[in-house]
Amino acid sequence: QGLQAYKGQKPDVASTDWELAESSSPRRLDVPIYLAQARVDLHLSSDSASGLEQVLQRYRTQPFLSVAYAILGDANYQRNRIEEARRDYERSIKAYHHYNFRPENGLSGQ
Repeated sequence: QGLQAYKGQKPDVASTDWELAESSSPRRLDVPIYLAQARVDLHLSSDSASGLEQVLQRYRTQPFLSVAYAILGDANYQRNRIEEARRDYERSIKAYHHYNFRPENGLSGQ
């Protein structure tokens, strides 16, 4: 349901759905990442950053790690932590560089 709400441009609804999914399925890799992205879209970048720090400590799967760093870069950019955002985008590229244009867009300000 969270993904459908997010695609429907309702990150607030998606965030609530993913919070429920996270509590009921704590082992799913995708839920904290989706939740973090919804929080960035809602300008809750501090909440997003703290949730992603936990993801980065728990998981080492390259695509998930790369996406988590890119979203963390967005959260730090929103908080005007430009150097930290740059570091996170660079870590995203390092974690998974194959067709990974997401952090490059962040580095260029897009």
